[in-house]
Amino acid sequence: MALLSSCSQLPANRDEAKEIVLRKVRPGLEKILSQESPIDPPERSTYPLVQKLPGNSFDPRKTIRSVFTYDSKGQLVLSPGDYVFPVMTYCMKSSASSPAGHIYSLSKLEGKRAKIIRELNLLAPAKYFADEIQMVSWGIQNGLSYEELGKLGQEMIDSVIPHYQSELKESLLIKLERRWNQASSLSGGILPLFNSSIENLEEELGELGKRIREMREFRDRLREVGIPSECVS
Repeated sequence: MALLSSCSQLPANRDEAKEIVLRKVRPGLEKILSQESPIDPPERSTYPLVQKLPGNSFDPRKTIRSVFTYDSKGQLVLSPGDYVFPVMTYCMKSSASSPAGHIYSLSKLEGKRAKIIRELNLLAPAKYFADEIQMVSWGIQNGLSYEELGKLGQEMIDSVIPHYQSELKESLLIKLERRWNQASSLSGGILPLFNSSIENLEEELGELGKRIREMREFRDRLREVGIPSECVS
C-alpha cells in the first residue's frame, strides 16, 4: 500500500502527523467499505421518484377482474388500481429504530451480500422464527464472517443457504482492520493500531468511522450475549 514512502515526510508535531496519515488512509477505507458493503445505503439504492404515474388513471368505481398478462420480457403487467400484497418485513439496520408512523422510501436491495440476505429472507421462514432470521440477517448486514455469526447463524446458513458459506469466509471488519494496521505500521506508530483507535473513529473519520464502530459494537455484543440491539419495526 502506497501510503508514505518515509516517516521523515511527516511533521514533528504528532497531532499534525496523525492527521496527515488519516487523510492518506481514509480513501482506502472508503473504497473497501464501498466495494464490500453488505447492503448499499439508501442514497445509492433508493428508487427514483416520479411526478406522474405511467398508464391510465385508476377509476375506483370499476372492478378489474382480468387474467394476469406479461410483457415481452416476461414481467408481470398490472392494470391501474389498488392491490394488497402479503409481505414479511425485516429491519435492515441493526443500530436504527422505527418510530410509529414513520414513512419509508423504497430501495433496491443491492450490495455485496444482497443476494445472500434475499435468499435467507425468502427460504428461512419455513424453518426458523422471524426473530431468529432477523438476528442472523443483522449479522450478515454488519459484514460478519461465517464463524462470527455464532451457532444459530452457522446452523441457519448450513440449513438454508449452504452454497453461500464460502462468501462469508472473511468479515468486512477484518479487511478494514488490515488496511488500517498497514497504515499504522508505515506511520511508525503515529497512527495507533485499529483496536486502540476504535473509540475515536467517529471523531476522526466522521460517518465512515461511525459505520465501522457500529459494526464493531454489533460483533462484540453478539459475542458477549448472542443477542443484537433491538430494532423496532
